[in-house]
This record gives sequence, C-alpha cells and structure tokens, in this order.
Amino acid sequence: MGVSSPAAVADGVRVRVAVLALFASCGLTVGSWASRVPAVLAHVGVAAERWGFLALCTAVGTVAALTRARRWHRRFGPRRVLAVALPGMLFLPPVVAAAPSPTLLAAGLFAHGVATGAAQHPMNVSGLAAERLSGRPMLAGFHGGFSLGLLAGGLVGAAAAAAGVGPVAQHAAVAVLLAAFLAVSRRWLPPAPAPAPPAEPVRATARRAWNGRIAVLMLVAFLTLLCEGAMNQWTAVFVGTTRGLGDAAGALAFASFALAMAAGRLAGDRVTARLGRVAVVRLGALLAAAGAAGFLLLPGLGPVCLTAGAVGAGLSCLMPLTLALAGREAGGGDAVATVLLASWPALVVGPPVIAGLATAVGLRPALAVVAVLATAIAVLASRLGPPAGRLRPPA
Repeated sequence: MGVSSPAAVADGVRVRVAVLALFASCGLTVGSWASRVPAVLAHVGVAAERWGFLALCTAVGTVAALTRARRWHRRFGPRRVLAVALPGMLFLPPVVAAAPSPTLLAAGLFAHGVATGAAQHPMNVSGLAAERLSGRPMLAGFHGGFSLGLLAGGLVGAAAAAAGVGPVAQHAAVAVLLAAFLAVSRRWLPPAPAPAPPAEPVRATARRAWNGRIAVLMLVAFLTLLCEGAMNQWTAVFVGTTRGLGDAAGALAFASFALAMAAGRLAGDRVTARLGRVAVVRLGALLAAAGAAGFLLLPGLGPVCLTAGAVGAGLSCLMPLTLALAGREAGGGDAVATVLLASWPALVVGPPVIAGLATAVGLRPALAVVAVLATAIAVLASRLGPPAGRLRPPA
C-alpha cells in the first residue's frame, strides 16, 4: 500500500475545503434569506399568506436551471458554470430584498432560483470528483456542510434582526464575505472532465446513459425530497397544534429533526465506507419509516423529539448517496443532472399534496405518507445493486 506524500495530502485537504465551501456557502445564503422573509414581505407590502405563491417562483427558477444542467455541464464544464452561477446566488439576495413591488420580488426570486439551481449540479459533480480523488465517500459530508450553513444563515439572520440591521445590508455583507472566501478556495476545486466535443449530440449521450437503475434513482430522489419537504413544512405545526403541545414544543421537535439530519450527513461518509452506499440507503429509509411511525403515534414531548430526530437521521444521507450512485453510472455527469432534475419537483408538489390530504383526512393521516414513502425507498434500494459499493482507492 502506497503512502501519500505530504504534498498529496495537502492537495486533498484543499480540495475538500474548496468543495465544502461551495456547499456551506449555498446553505448559508439560503438560511440567511429564509430568516428575513417576514421583513422582506413587510417592505414590499405582501401579506404573509401570499408567501407560498411567491416562493414557488424560486422553485420554478431552480427547476428551469436544472433542465439545462446536463447541456451546460457538457458544453462548459462545472467550473465555468459555477463562475456564472455563484455571483448570482450570492449577490441577488440583497437586490431582491430591495424590490419595490411584488412583481419585481417575484422576478427576483425566479432569477435567484435559476442561479441556485445552476450551481447545484456542478457542486455535486465537484463533490463526486473529490470522492474519486480520495477513494472514499465524501458527498454526504459535503451535504452536511450545506445543513450547517443553513443553520448558520438562520443564526446570522436572527442576530441581524436583533441588532436592527435590515435585510438588504445583511444579505450584502454575507455576499461579500462569501465571495471573498470562494474566490480564494475556488482555485482548489478538483479538476473536471473535459466537456464533450460539440459534435457529440447530447440526446444520444443521454440515451446511452439511461438505464433502469437511473430510473429507480430518480424515483428514490423524488420520494426523498417529498419526505424532507413534509417534515420541514409540517413538523412544528403537527406537534404544536395537532398534538396540542404548544409552539415551543413544535420548534423543539423541528430542531431535533434538522440537527439529526445535519449530524447524520456529517457522520454518513464513515458509515458508508463500512457498509456501502446501497445498504445505507436501505437502512436509512427503514430508520426514517420507523421514526415517522413513532412520531405520529407515541405520546409526550420526549418521544416526539426523539422520533423526529430518527426521521432526520434516516433521511439525511439518502439524497447525497442517490447522487453518488448516479455518478457511478455511465455518463456520470449526465446521470447526476437527470436525478437532480427528477427530485426538485417534489419541493413544488409536496406541500400542497400534504395540505390537501390534511384538509381531507387530517394532518396525522396525511403525515403517515412519510412512513409509507420511506418504506417504499427501502424496497426500491434492492433495485440499486448489491449492498457493497465501497470506493476503490485511486490508481
């Protein structure tokens, strides 16, 4: 077994820092924005009840960008796409926060969704390139960096609001600091495969890359984000209102879910290195299904928080591992783009579906969908191959 030189070790550390910086910066930007939505709505004069419709503009922009992700990847490569997407992701929030009308706010949210969506694919491709260079699983940890950035962005927003700092100034300061950090770390990103020659049709490559396993990965990704969206949107409402435990208990249950998801992602790479990707997908889905059942049925705040955490831990690695498995298919970059595109509509259709079910049969039966979908993911995992899937060290 060869011993890595100090220079190779340092290069590996720099690559991990650069990719982690991408994910954490994206999370921090999203968290910083989400924490000041009420102030932005008050500035524009939009009622809080209309925020759901405006938020769809961001989701539509993201999906629109993901429909082009494969073409952009093949034509320009991830570094060039990031060079355009990251400035938009960082510097549009202060501009959007200053929008003088609901129409311009909606247009700005769509544009920010496009920039954020355009960054998703090259970020994950860079994470998979870092995995290949290191010879061990890393993508779950990078997604954990996004979760920590999301939490940090929320704390920044809370601190800025308490200090009387407006959303525009807050978002501008966050953008400048992150841009400076990314400008330094971007040079350390792992080398990307050369874009395909223009003569090679994208559709022909997509047909070659397509197989039944990618279809299963698309379905797993879609179901995973449905489950995540349901827990994000309804955990606090279910605990605080439906179960009558109060707003503080609802917030605590959601915090348990979110923190367990972040912790699961940060620990997921080590578990994956031992058990393999497919096994972790199966076990994570079963843990989420059992946690969701307990969350709906067990009495008391302690069991509710514990089971909400179990759902978060179970779901935590499903999306990054699904993308990692897609990256191992023929035409890995194309497969990752396809799976990403298939997953994001879940964030659009998930909240209204749960809301419609809750109206028809009640919130408790509606949230039982999480347990059912997580069980379906565990069953689908058997179609993804043997549970080994360890990475081989690089040649």
